[in-house]
Amino acid sequence: LAGFFLTRLQQQRSLADEDLLQRLTFSLQSALQGNSALPPSEQLLLRSALIGYMEAGTRLENASAYLSQALCSILPSTLLHKPEMELEQQRGSAICQVLMPSVASSLGRCLAAATEQQQVDCFTQLESWAAGWGSFGVVAHPTRQWFAVSVFLALASVVREAPLAKLPPTALLFCLRALSCVDAYREDSQEYRALCLSVVEFGCEPGDG
Repeated sequence: LAGFFLTRLQQQRSLADEDLLQRLTFSLQSALQGNSALPPSEQLLLRSALIGYMEAGTRLENASAYLSQALCSILPSTLLHKPEMELEQQRGSAICQVLMPSVASSLGRCLAAATEQQQVDCFTQLESWAAGWGSFGVVAHPTRQWFAVSVFLALASVVREAPLAKLPPTALLFCLRALSCVDAYREDSQEYRALCLSVVEFGCEPGDG
């Protein structure tokens, strides 16, 4: 609802709306960055609203930076150090089941409006994030394995939705490196090869074969 309201306000705003739009946008951005004093449940609603706001085509500065930061915050590699019971509770939370897939898909789409430097910065951050997870190697325990596989799936979702043809070679390189960091967690080797092949093809100069 908040995302719809903000999008309509952006489309139909007058000068009188400008201050309200800026204040609402700042509140949503603060929630996404974890700087809000609101309870976690309300932060989740605000984060979801901002994602809908961005996906609706509203141009927010550094949208890809907000979303990549959110994705890395939802699934930090430090999760594997938490007790099993705590991990099981987090696995079933709305943040992991609903917000995380939405963030990953939205991040890929938002890259279309990002500058080349923002695209490079995004995949640089994702490569560092994936490397943190990759350092654990094969994860045997089912719950911990679920989180590791979720990292691969989230990254794959970003790549699937990203405008690969518009990404500079440096961003594509970091994208490939990020995928290679978590390839041990893939469940579908065919999809993994297809994603990597697509990235490589878009990174080749015409005539490189």
